[in-house]
Amino acid sequence: MMTRILETAILPWLFAFATALAPALFALALVWLRQHHISTTLLAAAGQAAGEAYKQMVSAGTPVTDAASLNAAVAAGVEQMLANLPAAMDRAKMTPAAAAAMVSGELGKLLAIDPTVGVGGTK
Repeated sequence: MMTRILETAILPWLFAFATALAPALFALALVWLRQHHISTTLLAAAGQAAGEAYKQMVSAGTPVTDAASLNAAVAAGVEQMLANLPAAMDRAKMTPAAAAAMVSGELGKLLAIDPTVGVGGTK
């Protein structure tokens, strides 16, 4: 009796439900992948912009604690992001302030691994 109910009622219903649900799950997966790709693209761009900011700080020769030099370097990195990825930034609704925060964070990572930089400035 239970096998008959399973075969006639439950299994067809489960198959129909899974068939109807599959396209929606596929669409959600595509949306997630697109958002994830934008995020990884912007993170990579922030890393490259931080490299540009780091290069500018090194060429300026000012200590890393100099706020004006740091702000100018981050601004240069943000300009690079805005010039290279305006569409991706628009899709992600990323403001220039958010881009500056990302570049500043990535620049901090570069400065943290630089053996010539200490807490109080250059060594």
